[in-house]
Amino acid sequence: MLSGIFAGTVCFFLFLSHIYFFHVFKIRRRFRFMAALFLSILAFYIILYAFFSNIPDQGPVFFMPLGAFAFLNGLFLHFAAGYLYLHCLQVIDRSPSCRMMIEIAAAPERNLSLEEIKQRYSIDKKVADKVEEMSVLGCIRREDGRYFLTARGKKYMHIGKGIRDYLKLERN
Repeated sequence: MLSGIFAGTVCFFLFLSHIYFFHVFKIRRRFRFMAALFLSILAFYIILYAFFSNIPDQGPVFFMPLGAFAFLNGLFLHFAAGYLYLHCLQVIDRSPSCRMMIEIAAAPERNLSLEEIKQRYSIDKKVADKVEEMSVLGCIRREDGRYFLTARGKKYMHIGKGIRDYLKLERN
């Protein structure tokens, strides 16, 4: 059983190698890179588990052989740790509150007035940055000065809208 946990933990730490890649290389599509790295390390997990697994068949555990249970245990560990890590990065990267606190701490006197914060975070810049990001990701396209959803954008919009409607989140 420990072989699955060992393999899952080793693979998660291999996944953290993206920190080195981000520091040394300028990677534009970071999330895509991390997802590809995560999935390729998943293949390595299968090989690593097969190499270290020496579980004798001791009968079923939770309606499956012990070896399968140990494999799924490590697989779950790898996916859960990876998902939580990616979610944490997303929150830190996209959080306006976190960015504002960093700006306040970086100010010469370690404080900013409301007007100084507004200058650094104008709504025009925020909207322009979001439109550029959605364009780069292929979710919208510009035509005659107007923006249109692409097929990819419609897919993501339906997913997001479905979740928002289900959770009864208001539009803001």
